[in-house]
Amino acid sequence: WVLPPAIRQPWVAAVLLGVGFGIWLQFLPLLTLRRGVEPTGALYAAYGVAIILTRVVTGPWQDRGKERPLLLLGFAAMAGGLGLFALTASFPVYLVATALVAAGGGILHPLLMALHVRQMPPSLRGRAVSTFYLGFDLGNGLGVWVLGFALQWWGLTALFGLAMVSCLLGLALSAARGGRWETR
Repeated sequence: WVLPPAIRQPWVAAVLLGVGFGIWLQFLPLLTLRRGVEPTGALYAAYGVAIILTRVVTGPWQDRGKERPLLLLGFAAMAGGLGLFALTASFPVYLVATALVAAGGGILHPLLMALHVRQMPPSLRGRAVSTFYLGFDLGNGLGVWVLGFALQWWGLTALFGLAMVSCLLGLALSAARGGRWETR
């Protein structure tokens, strides 16, 4: 298996998204428990509502050939949400942070998958989708594993802060890539 050159940069972006999302998904209950911010279940419910609304609103924008602004918005929202989780301990702020994480994921997940598919010939679209999920799942799994050491050594603030850095790297990649995301 070889990572096709045409989708290397979207794949790296998928890995970086996976790191941030994986930390949020796996460690949110521990964060709310240790910081005394309850109820955690309400945050997951808010996530569900926010991601659905985000996809309904931004879905049509994703077909207009303006990937860069959406990538920037998605990574900025995800990084902002993770940063709020890292630095605060308030249920209302956690609701805002959850909405930001949902908005970031709701924009980035389908957009990065579409970028993978668009960059590949029609005969390789299935491989493109699988490659997207390989990157996202690697980021999720390895990010949780590697950054789990940050939790052990430095605590929850560092864990969520490093997840935020992952998304800031995605933001930087998206900014540096410019309008070239949509070229084959």
